[in-house]
Amino acid sequence: MKKCSLILLILTVFIAWMLPPAHCAPIIIRMGHDGAPTQPYHPALELTAKIIAEKTNNEVNLQIFPSGQLGSQQEQMLATIQGTQEMWMSNPAWLAQYSPRVGILGAAYLFRDLDHMYKVLRGPIGEDLFKELPAKIGVRIIDVWYLGTRQTTLRDKPASTPEEFKGIKLRAPGAPTYIEAVRVLGANPTPMGFGEVYMALKTGVIDGQENPLTTIKSSKFYEVTKYLVLTSHMVDSIIPQINERSWKSLKPEFQKIVIEAFREGGKYNDKLILDGEASLVEELQKGGMTVIKPDLEPFRARARQIPDRFKNLWEEGMIEKIQAVR
Repeated sequence: MKKCSLILLILTVFIAWMLPPAHCAPIIIRMGHDGAPTQPYHPALELTAKIIAEKTNNEVNLQIFPSGQLGSQQEQMLATIQGTQEMWMSNPAWLAQYSPRVGILGAAYLFRDLDHMYKVLRGPIGEDLFKELPAKIGVRIIDVWYLGTRQTTLRDKPASTPEEFKGIKLRAPGAPTYIEAVRVLGANPTPMGFGEVYMALKTGVIDGQENPLTTIKSSKFYEVTKYLVLTSHMVDSIIPQINERSWKSLKPEFQKIVIEAFREGGKYNDKLILDGEASLVEELQKGGMTVIKPDLEPFRARARQIPDRFKNLWEEGMIEKIQAVR
């Protein structure tokens, strides 16, 4: 009897050794954003997901949920911090309520151009600003992508100076530095969720909004606003973020693949946006919008007062340190 049991055990081990290993269920990373699928960063995220799937042999699957499917920006940020959602895309300014130092990246007229933004955010300053996030709020920044240079559209009243913007109700994202950027323009900031903006413009609840040209196009704001004012008040970024526990659950080789895939996706995103920005002003003008090119110096002068309003949250001299990067 014992001999039979031993033979059975040996046979079982041999069969198990001969069978191919069972495949574990793939790791699912759900990533949300509030932009439409026509936003340049959405196809760029789809490319990122494809690269990750290919390079991990489908062991890691990045699933993209656009248009606020996983909730509002505030809800998705909180879900990513808590780990009930693995990743989301946002402007750095959204993290200011948890890490006030990061909020400086949403200051009006902070960056000269895209090259300057990348030198800051992918350099020592960005590293210093982002390094506290994993321990402090449980979120890690994977990369930095270009969102576009923010411009202003107005419903029925043109404006080209801070005085002319006075009294205009301009939608602003809820983050403090975005609200302050609208004040820099001279307008009255009206915080509002992105998904509400189109109807608010159409019905006259607000007088205007501000966003990159590609967002103006993809969200069809040209249908409900007449004037495009090239305020260029912010060279804006959007950052892919991952819950720290989700990040640490990935094998080191998968972490490397994820970082490399997002960098490739970011290059594609930037190309789409830069190509769009090169032609969109003319396209929107041909579509019926009146384009206004204001003197930016009065706005820049107002922006120089921003550090005083955030002096209890930002390090003294940080604005100057950022602007000194060449």
